[in-house]
Amino acid sequence: MRWAVVFGPPIALAIVLLSNRLVVEVQDHTALLALVDWSGHLATGAVVLLALASLGVAWARVPAFVIGVLIGSLAVDIDHVPDVVFHSQSFTVGTSRPYAHSIATVVALALIGAALLCRPDPRPGQLSIGLAAGVALHLLRDAAVPRGVGLALWWPITERAVQISPAVYVAVVAAAGLVVWSALAGRAALRRR
Repeated sequence: MRWAVVFGPPIALAIVLLSNRLVVEVQDHTALLALVDWSGHLATGAVVLLALASLGVAWARVPAFVIGVLIGSLAVDIDHVPDVVFHSQSFTVGTSRPYAHSIATVVALALIGAALLCRPDPRPGQLSIGLAAGVALHLLRDAAVPRGVGLALWWPITERAVQISPAVYVAVVAAAGLVVWSALAGRAALRRR
């Protein structure tokens, strides 16, 4: 696991930078676009999980939550299937991306997770909260796609597209990597004493 902490952040940042560059180049190739885009989403989820674990956030060590974050960072793109496979815009009428690409999905998953945490087995709740966190990270990346269309973040309240600078997204991923490295350096310094 130590190798993941040491090499994970720079690898994730490299994947993020490369996928941000390539996503513009491969717009017309659906399968390649999906592979490039999902790589960036997964790298984002992984480095944020490493940062949370480095900060001592207990949830980052809960397997169901971790699985939820990684799945959530990718799975929300299932809402593109009607458009890509059937050429149906039924899930995007009036918006730049499908409706599930909104805060409403994050809130719904978090509320379901909170309700499920009250059950004797908390794992479904932990998974659902992880899914909410993963979708939130997915939305962050999608809002920052270079030359992208943004997303209707506040749907159904408004269909207005929201975009953020790709530099903001890259800075978030880089900051998460720095958190991991600083925690690692701090532990190494303590061991030397």
